[in-house]
Amino acid sequence: MKTMKLWRIAFMMLAAFSLASCKPSARQTAADAEPPTDSTEVTTGTLRLAIADKHLATLDNIVQARIVNPTDTTVEYGEEYHIERETADGWQEVPWSDDYGWNLVGYGVKPHSSTMQGTAAQIDFFHLAPGHYRLSKEVGGEILSNGFYID
Repeated sequence: MKTMKLWRIAFMMLAAFSLASCKPSARQTAADAEPPTDSTEVTTGTLRLAIADKHLATLDNIVQARIVNPTDTTVEYGEEYHIERETADGWQEVPWSDDYGWNLVGYGVKPHSSTMQGTAAQIDFFHLAPGHYRLSKEVGGEILSNGFYID
């Protein structure tokens, strides 16, 4: 009987944790509502690529982005992204390792919604030095970009 109660408690805690993790965080909600504030943000029509934390440390390994789709149609995208660094000569693409590849997966953002699925950019592969960078991603056939800093 005691074991049954412990299983019940464990199940209830797991269920509560699962439900709590489904809500968007304050940071995610702010990314949706945040108007473009950076000249590196490139939007097409009204699609946006929002970056939750624009200032990262050199030890951080992920840039978390959100695709915002306020249009009336579903837009599709894949996992591929590009990182560029701002230099005196303009934006220069940071090269990938020759042995890196992409999963050929398709995602969609429904009309009037947003998602973070498939948008986490692994930046630890690049060993980025402090500076101004931007993340670029093809969404719905258009290139969206937004900047971030490595401090």
